[in-house]
Amino acid sequence: MLAEDALKESAAIYEKIPEKTDELVAWYEELRALQEKLQLLTANTEADEAEDPDDSDAFQRTAENTRQQQIKEIEEVYMGALKQVIELMDTDIEKLLMNSWISVDFFRLAATIESPIIWTQEDGRYLALYPEGCIYIGEMENSMREGFGKWYVAFEAALDDKDNPNNENYYAIYFEGEWETDYPNGTGTQWSYNEWYDQENPGNTARWEICTRTGNLKDGYEDGMITMVRRWIGSYSDDPKKVTEEHFSYHTVNGIPDKIDDNPRRNDASYIYARGENSRMSISWDPEKSTPFGVFKAKNANGSSVLNIQNTTKTNVVRIDLADRLGNDNNYSCEYGIIAAYDNEDNVLWEYTTPKYEQTELNQIEEIGWKDNVYYFNQSGSIIALDAETGVILWENSDFSGASIGYAFGKDAIYLCGYDGPDFYAVSYMGETLYRIEHFYENYYWSQEIELNEEQAVVYLHGGKNVERDNPVAVYVDLNTGDYSMYPDERMQ
Repeated sequence: MLAEDALKESAAIYEKIPEKTDELVAWYEELRALQEKLQLLTANTEADEAEDPDDSDAFQRTAENTRQQQIKEIEEVYMGALKQVIELMDTDIEKLLMNSWISVDFFRLAATIESPIIWTQEDGRYLALYPEGCIYIGEMENSMREGFGKWYVAFEAALDDKDNPNNENYYAIYFEGEWETDYPNGTGTQWSYNEWYDQENPGNTARWEICTRTGNLKDGYEDGMITMVRRWIGSYSDDPKKVTEEHFSYHTVNGIPDKIDDNPRRNDASYIYARGENSRMSISWDPEKSTPFGVFKAKNANGSSVLNIQNTTKTNVVRIDLADRLGNDNNYSCEYGIIAAYDNEDNVLWEYTTPKYEQTELNQIEEIGWKDNVYYFNQSGSIIALDAETGVILWENSDFSGASIGYAFGKDAIYLCGYDGPDFYAVSYMGETLYRIEHFYENYYWSQEIELNEEQAVVYLHGGKNVERDNPVAVYVDLNTGDYSMYPDERMQ
């Protein structure tokens, strides 16, 4: 209710502003999108609470159920189309670009996901679906795009333009190249396809253009010398079926092309940054209106809706703290956490606040730690990974279901135990459950610490038959198989 009131108040303020800048208009569109999401969540939560009005976790369960339903629908209805897209990404880029392979309904569904959905492929690559239907196939590490990868998206607004239902334009983007820390970094090539119809002469053959840009990228921006090839049909020619090709080259710094000449056709701030090699055709840039050149929608792990990657800066996170808080909610004591990232001047760069959980004798919100630019924590039995730079949720795994944890970072996974169980749990850095052991032995319990020793984990249990709290029994777990055993000990007798 508070969120809804805040959004309504913001919208009312916007309506009273006499001169609305482009920035304000973009801000208002974000408000409208938030209102739509809030209405959906409210409807789902009310339906859930109607089934169980005393369930304080209804909202959290609804969100998780919604995500699982999204994954199920994608796998059952759209996985075939996704596989077809992957095949074309590997074999026929122009065919991929010049046809719409996935329906508008798919993009509507993809727009509702809040964090990437990742599948492991048989060839060892990862298939990842991002908000707005952005598709990645390639190498990954710790749920981030790392290594060689391919990126594809059809511009959803052109497929389903609510403000302009007669708009028949279609756009598609494909990129392949090197990725590092979830950004295109290194060499790569981006293909863009644009198809439109001559609105003044209905029935004419569609016009189209394919443009490729090849060169170096730094954190998603073009950076250095770029070679560009444009091919088009139906424009600048009396023959509507004639294909024209032109080659260009230009230099950029952080996505901004260098100026080579003034723009004689205009009186604004625009300038010419490239001329054709086969003609005097020129391309201009407007520093006040144009978007920096970069990989389309590859802003970050969310798949940003911002065209290219403008206004993207990496933060200088030097520490991340979790503050455990106690409160009161609906007349019961509750526990929640506030996670905050700070720079070297102690400025808060981002915050994440957990839901509230009923307070018990076991800790519900617990820090695991920060490793390889990812921050991990336990949220009432769910292990959550946050992008350390942005605070965005990379993945969430609810299989653990433990509290008052012990943990250790391994080479390929995080290993955990819970005071009341499970006695041992392993989750990969991609968020996949590797194995889960509720209890090692019937007569031993209270697992609290984990130590790693080469290919084994040593789990210490502080309760059970002939066990003293300060002299725990040790269980040894094979990290490759999940098999376990106790060392020879007189307490085994």
